[in-house]
Amino acid sequence: MNSHDLWVVIFRGIPRAGKTTLAKTLHHRLEDKYKIALIHYDTIFEMKTGKDKESLKPKIALGMIENFLIENYNLILDNSFIFTQYLRQTIQFIEKYTLKYRVYFLKPSFLEIVERDKKFPVPKGIEALKEFWITMENNDFPEHIEIDTDTLSIDESVEFILRDIQRNILLKAELGAVI
Repeated sequence: MNSHDLWVVIFRGIPRAGKTTLAKTLHHRLEDKYKIALIHYDTIFEMKTGKDKESLKPKIALGMIENFLIENYNLILDNSFIFTQYLRQTIQFIEKYTLKYRVYFLKPSFLEIVERDKKFPVPKGIEALKEFWITMENNDFPEHIEIDTDTLSIDESVEFILRDIQRNILLKAELGAVI
């Protein structure tokens, strides 16, 4: 596989928007057809590095991205990317290896986010979610494709993403067999 054939799908949104669920489902749908890796940022950010080494976590994430791209893996990135500057930095980094990427912003209603939060073993709480929501609203990224995971089911959302990827020539024509 040539690096020009590589592609990256990025999921962005506040906690409880459905990023991890969609990322895992999409990965599962594509893993038999493509050399693909799913990078779940929560795993990186939950690492115990000590307060003086917290700045290493974004570097670890970029290092993982780079290693997978060098090894010719297509990627699915699952991260909030609350702050647009970090998303832009990640995209600039990815563009060293491929220009084929797509950013999906998962945005259910705030009420849906609050309801989903209640079902988690350790809820974030309405105030924390409100802060995430406001921060995300103040960090717009116009190049994303918005998906309302409030009205679309997981399967409908994945189908939408697969069609979008195919339409935008991120995947080879054989993706048509997957859809």
